[in-house]
Amino acid sequence: MNEYVLGDPHGGFKALMEVIEKSKFDYEKDKMIVIGDVCDGWPETPQCFEELLKMKNLVYITGNHDKWALSWMQGKFDLNNPSVSEADAWLHHGGKATKEAYLAEYDLIAKHREFLETKSKLYYLDEQNRLFVHGGFDEDFPIDQQHETMYYWDREFWQQAYMGRNVGKNFKEVYLGHTPTLNFPQNDGSHYLPMSRKNVYNVDTGAAFTGKLSLMEINSKEVFQSDYVMKLYPTHKGRNGRAYDNILYSERTKYEK
Repeated sequence: MNEYVLGDPHGGFKALMEVIEKSKFDYEKDKMIVIGDVCDGWPETPQCFEELLKMKNLVYITGNHDKWALSWMQGKFDLNNPSVSEADAWLHHGGKATKEAYLAEYDLIAKHREFLETKSKLYYLDEQNRLFVHGGFDEDFPIDQQHETMYYWDREFWQQAYMGRNVGKNFKEVYLGHTPTLNFPQNDGSHYLPMSRKNVYNVDTGAAFTGKLSLMEINSKEVFQSDYVMKLYPTHKGRNGRAYDNILYSERTKYEK
C-alpha cells in the first residue's frame, strides 16, 4: 500500500484528476490523506469531494475553508447580510465559487455536509508518529489539547519551521498545508514544489492561486503535480482576481514550463 498526502485543492477537480492519474493511485489499496481545503476558489468543489469519497482508505483533515463552507451548508451564514458574519470573508476568499457549484449540484450538499461533520478530523497522527494537520499547532500544549482554530488557522508553526527553528521535535514528521509555498519565493522556482525544513513538510503549493496541486507519496517523498491550476480553468478568476485568459502574454510566459 502506498500512502499519499494531498495539498490544498481549492475546488480544482481537473488538477486533482491529473495528480491521481500521474501517481497511479489505487482507490482500493492506497491511502489518501487530504490536508484540507478542498473547498473554495475554483469551480468544482462538489466534484472533488465525490472523487475523494470513492477512495477506500481516505483520511480527511479539516481546513479553514472547509469550516467556512460547512458553516454555509449548515445555514449559519446569512448571505443576505454577509457583512455581519464571516460570510463576507468566505465569499471574498473563494466561497462564491463553492456556493455556485453546490447550487448547481444541490443534491450533494447534505451528503458532503454530513461527511465534513462526521468524518473530517482536526488532525491525524498515524502509527509511525507522523502528524498531519492543516495549519499548525502550539507546541506549548499537547496536540490533543489545542484550541480548535489552531489546527486550521495557525501559520506560525510553518513560519518557525521555515526559519530553521527546532519545531515538530515530538513527531517523526509533520505534514501541513494552509500557507502556500508561493509565499516563500526561491530563485530556482522550487517554491512551486512542496517545501521541507528538517522533519516538517508543507504540501500547499498554491493551487488556489498561481501554483500547482501537489500529491506526495509519504514514504518515498515522490511528488506528483498538476499543471498550473489557473491554466486548467482559463476563464475563471479563482482567487486571483483575473482569469488566465485575461492576463498579459508577457505574464503568461512564466507559466509555460
